[in-house]
Amino acid sequence: MSSTAPAINPRTLAMHSAGAACFGVMQAVIVILPFLARQRFHATNWQTTILTAAVPVTQFFTIFWHHIYARCRLRTYFILLAVTACVPIALIALATSVWHVMALFAVAALGGAGNTAAMSPLNADLLRSCYADGSRGRALGVINASQFAGAMLAGLAIGAMSDRDADSFRVYLPCVAAMMFGALLLYRGICLGEAFRTRSRAIVSAASSLWTPLREMSAILRADKRFAGYEAAFMSYGVGWMICTALIPALATDKLHLSYSDYSRAMIVVYQLMHLALLAPMGWVADRAGPVKLAAASFLWLTGYPLILMVVSSSTWLLVASVMYAIGMVGVQLTWTLGPVSLAGDPAKAPHYLAIHGTMVGFRGVVFQGLGMALYAWTGRFEIPLVIGAAGFCWAAWRMRRLADEMTAPPIAEEYRDDPE
Repeated sequence: MSSTAPAINPRTLAMHSAGAACFGVMQAVIVILPFLARQRFHATNWQTTILTAAVPVTQFFTIFWHHIYARCRLRTYFILLAVTACVPIALIALATSVWHVMALFAVAALGGAGNTAAMSPLNADLLRSCYADGSRGRALGVINASQFAGAMLAGLAIGAMSDRDADSFRVYLPCVAAMMFGALLLYRGICLGEAFRTRSRAIVSAASSLWTPLREMSAILRADKRFAGYEAAFMSYGVGWMICTALIPALATDKLHLSYSDYSRAMIVVYQLMHLALLAPMGWVADRAGPVKLAAASFLWLTGYPLILMVVSSSTWLLVASVMYAIGMVGVQLTWTLGPVSLAGDPAKAPHYLAIHGTMVGFRGVVFQGLGMALYAWTGRFEIPLVIGAAGFCWAAWRMRRLADEMTAPPIAEEYRDDPE
C-alpha cells in the first residue's frame, strides 16, 4: 500500500470542511455550557470546573481509543462515536439538574464531542492519509476555518436564544447532536475514498493487558526524544490554558455579571472570527516554518493573555482579551495536530502519535483545571492562578524554541519500532 499522501482532492477537502463545520457547532456548546450551568442550574465552582475540565481530562483515554480504532472495523468505530458523542448531547436537553448535565457531558467528551479523545485517531488518519506533506498545513487551515465558522454562527444563535429563553438549550442541543451525526456521515464518506482505503497502517497486536497502551506510549516517549520534548512544552502550555479556561466562567459571572449574549460574543464569536481571518495565512506559515517554531511563537504570545485577564473589568475588556487569546491560539490549533502528525515520521504511526498527544493533555487536565479554581476559591482572587498560568505559557515557549534548535541536529534516538520489545 502507498505510504505517500496524495495531492489535495477538492471533494475530500469539501467533505472534510463541511464535517468540521458541523463539529464546530459543538465547540460553541463546550464554551457556553459551564456558563449555562452557573446561570440556569446554579452550578458551584467545583461543578463548573468539572464541566470545563471534561473535554481535556477525558483526552487521557485517547491512547485507549487508539487501540480500539486500530483493531475494530471502521463501521463499528463510527457507531461507537455516534452513541457516545451524539446521544448524550441530545439527552442533556432533558436535564433537570446540574448533575445530569455533568454526567452526560462527561460521556460525550469521552466519546469525542470535543473533536478530541475518541475522534483523535480518526482525525490523524484522515489528515495524514488524504493530504500531502507540503499542503497539509493549508488543508488543515481550511478545515479549521470551517470549524470556527460553524462555532461562530452557533455562538451568535445560542447567545441570542438563551437571553430570550433560559430553557432554549432543550431545543438547540438535539440540533447540535444531529449536526455531529451528520459530520460523522461525511467523514465516513471520506473513508470510502481510495486515498484512505489504500493508506498504510501500522501492524498492531492484541493488548496483553489494560496497561499495554500506556506501556507502549512510554516506550515511544523514551525512544523519540524530540516528540518527548514537544510533549513537555505542550504540557507547560496546558498549565496556562487550563487555568485560564477554568477561571473564565467564574470571572464572567462573579466579577463581570455578563448576559449570555455578552459572554457568547466575547468568548465564542470574536474568538472564532479571529481564527477565520488568520487560519489561512497561519497555515502557510506552518508549512514553511514548521509546527515547532510556530508553536514556540504562539506560546510566547499567549503569555500576555492571563496578564490581561487580571485587569478585565467589563465585557469590552473581555473582548480585547479574547482577541489576544485568539491570535495565539490560531498557531496552537494548527500545531496541536500538525506537530504529532509530522513528528511521527511514518504515516502509519500518525494516529498513535496524536493519541499519545491527547492522552498527555488528559494528564495535565486532571491537575491544573482544579488547581486554578482551587486557588480562586481559597483566596477569592483571580490574580494568583493567572500568574501561574502566565509562567506556564512562558516556559512552554522557551522549551519549544529549544526543541526547534535541537531539530537542526542529527536524530538523537532510534526511530520507534511498532514492537518496542
